[in-house]
Amino acid sequence: GKNASRRLRKRGAVPGVVYGLDRPPFPVGVGERKIEEVLGLESGRNTIFTLSLTGQDRSRAVMIKALQRDPVTERLVHVDFVRVDLARTVRVNVPVRLIGIAEGVKSDGGLLEFMHREVEVECLPSDIPEHLDLDVTGLRLNQHLSVKDLPLKERVTVLDDPEAVVCVVAVPKEE
Repeated sequence: GKNASRRLRKRGAVPGVVYGLDRPPFPVGVGERKIEEVLGLESGRNTIFTLSLTGQDRSRAVMIKALQRDPVTERLVHVDFVRVDLARTVRVNVPVRLIGIAEGVKSDGGLLEFMHREVEVECLPSDIPEHLDLDVTGLRLNQHLSVKDLPLKERVTVLDDPEAVVCVVAVPKEE
């Protein structure tokens, strides 16, 4: 409830909920610093970690599903965790990183426009990539790379449209 959540926040904890895997949800309180540490890792929200319950011998593999932050202070207000079965596939958004400098930018004066900064993938939790690297060095003016051009590991499937443009080298317009 509201009062219990307020008391948790005063102690430096963040209220949250654990749900998923067809089991009933339950409320938790987690240290804000621990959540910020997980978010600071390169895998960020896609990090799978063990949530241990104080006073009980139970622990669960979970991922951060949603975060709420205070719009003024940027402090965490609420966290949703989803239980993860390490033997079942999950759907997550993975960031795309552009590697190199496009030839059309370097020699032709074009602008590299980044259309999709992340893509949705489906894979086992142990196979979640931290990011997908896309080499743009060969791109000339008016050329683009699509989702189908992303290099993927074996058991990783991209769920986004394969024809969706990830980046394009555009001709700059004069004012």
